[in-house]
Parts: sequence; C-alpha cells; structure tokens
Amino acid sequence: SATTMASIAELLLKPSLLRAHGTHEAEGVLIRASPGTGKSWSMLQLHYLLAKDLAGNTSHDNSGVRLVPFLVVVQQLVQMLVAKLQSSNSKGPASSSKDLDNNMLVDYINWSYSDKPAERDMLLQAYDMRTLIVLLDGIDEAAGFKERIEDFLVNELVPMGMRTIATSRPEGVRLQLYQKSFVIMNLEKLNDEQQRSMILAQLNGDEHFTRLSGFSQLRKDHDGIYNNLFPEQRARAEIEDFAVRDRFLQDGCRAYDAAMRQHVRGGVRVVAPIREGAPLQSGSLRVFDDLLRQDGFLQKLNENLNAAPTVKQIRSVAFRLAKLTTKRNRKEGIPTSPEALWKQILARTDEIYVVADDMMEVFSVVAKRLVHDSGLEEDALHIGPLKDPVRV
Repeated sequence: SATTMASIAELLLKPSLLRAHGTHEAEGVLIRASPGTGKSWSMLQLHYLLAKDLAGNTSHDNSGVRLVPFLVVVQQLVQMLVAKLQSSNSKGPASSSKDLDNNMLVDYINWSYSDKPAERDMLLQAYDMRTLIVLLDGIDEAAGFKERIEDFLVNELVPMGMRTIATSRPEGVRLQLYQKSFVIMNLEKLNDEQQRSMILAQLNGDEHFTRLSGFSQLRKDHDGIYNNLFPEQRARAEIEDFAVRDRFLQDGCRAYDAAMRQHVRGGVRVVAPIREGAPLQSGSLRVFDDLLRQDGFLQKLNENLNAAPTVKQIRSVAFRLAKLTTKRNRKEGIPTSPEALWKQILARTDEIYVVADDMMEVFSVVAKRLVHDSGLEEDALHIGPLKDPVRV
C-alpha cells in the first residue's frame, strides 16, 4: 500500500511488462481530500519526485521508452476549454463537444506550450506513446466542465493506458464512475508540523512567516501549560469568567467617564481643537502637512480625487483623505473639498499629536527596557511610525 507521495511515485514508475506485446494497461488513482488538506501541494511534490527520479535514469520501462510526468491544473484546463468553445462557436458550425473532449489533453498541451515548441512536441510524442504520467489536480474546481473532464478521464485517458492520478474534494466527483477502474485513496490531513514545513517550503524561509508561526507555536505551548495547571473544566471556567471593570466607563452605568478622555500633557484639561488659523504645535503634523502640500498636491486633490502624490510617504494619507471626502459629501450632502477637510483634521488632532511627540522618547526608553528585560536583542525592537491623522 502507498502511504506517501514517494511510494506513489515508485508505483507510477514501475515498468510496463506487457508493452512489448502491444498492450499497456493502467489503473487510475483518485485522491480525495478536504479543503486545506494539501492536495495541490501533494501533486506538486509528486511531480517533483517523478521528475527528479526520471532525470537520473535513462528509462523506467523495459521497452526503452521514457516516461514524462505532466501536471494539469484543472482551472487552467477549463480556461482552455472555454477559449476553444468560444472560438469554435464564432466560426460557425462547430465541432461536436465529443470531438472537443476526445482531444482534450492534446489541445491542452498545444494551448499551454504554444510558445515552447520543443516541450510541446515532447509532450505530444509522450501522449502518442502512452508514456505521459498525467497528474490532474482539482477536478472539483472545473465548474460547468466537471462532468466532461470526468468522462474524459475515466472513459478516454485511463483506457488508453495512460498512467493517471487525479485529485478532488470528496463531494466534487461522481464516485461511482471511478469504482471500477480506479484506486480510490483518501489524503490524510496534515498535522501542524507538516503544515508548517509545507508553508515554509512554499515561502522559501520567509522571515515574517517564521516569526508568525513562532508566535502560533508559543500560543499552543501556553495553552498546554494552562491546561496542565488547571486540568479541571470548572477551574478554567471560573478563571475565564473573571471580569475586569472597563475603566473608560463610569461606575455602575454604561456611560463613558469624561475623566478618561485624552488629556493634554500634564492632565489639566481634555484635548480640544485648536482655533482656526492657529499655527500647528505638533512637529509630526507639520511634516504631514508639508508633504501633502508639496508640489501643490493638495490643490490637485481638490480638482481630482484620484490624483496620486509623488511622495511615497503620504500615498496612504492621500488615499484615505480622498475616500473620507467622498464619504462626507455623500453622507452629509454638503460639498467639502479635501483641503477643507484636511484643515479640520489638523485642528482636531494637533493637541493629540503634541502629546505623542512629547511622549515618544519616554515610550522608546520603556520599550527598549522591556525588550532588554525579556532577554531579547535590542535590534528585535522596531517602533513604527505614528498613525496618520486621517485615521485618528
């Protein structure tokens, strides 16, 4: 029995002892698996294993012919069938759908390798000699062409003697079609470590994913510690039901506590919009304002909400400002320009950014100390930019 893609590859590469006598029988393989189990990745792995093995050997068949693995992605096959059907209909009397289906794989080879004649001719020759190993990935993704592809697979491709493996979700195929001439296998769901290894291989060691998966593993480890410390469900329920008072709300009611609003540095009063025409006090806001006005961009945005700034740092700010302008005009029905809205935003956020500017150095020192006390290197810390004022 085959339990891995390597063992399936070994079976596919076994010599055909009857080829020299003019016959070559093949038994198809249908691999069924739920979404996210790794069907497509398994087919890629199988294709790689077959190609790797064949590259190091002159032949796997006592007749001297060379086997050729060929991966067919069903979604791409459907694209070809749609294009061919449209082309056929536009030319008047079309070939029957049966004629189109009988030549489905040949047409797909010609369509996929139209700009690579050497590879196309190799695949077509392998098809004629029945030495293709066809890996058909995703029958369930064929939409309206699914039955035609299944009929071609079961009634044409496998009876021709073509070594064939197909994948699908369990509910995506007519199982009765395959029970006579196919081996039906179920792909087991990957465990956590296998999924991680698979994704790492696909992302080629992406640093972001490595860190993200590290956090995921850390969370699982913490869950394990928690369950070991509190094995009884009643104890865990008591802990998880423990409620912490929302300090932004007043005691005894759901009204917000005004004392918890953002205050100016020193806490003497709540932040408030600055008066119209007053100079900006926040250095961060002055930088935003200068960049947005550079090369007259803000005026251009007044004239065209789709205008794009040349300065990279403010592209997201400009996009959000234009989007908010459109939203306000639609919601309030009072025309306003991006520049007028920008002035309102600056006035309402200046004192907030003053606090942020003043506290940035303190925040940086505290964050670095936290990193140090956690036993991490200081370069593990990255303090991002402040949230732009349109989002605030």
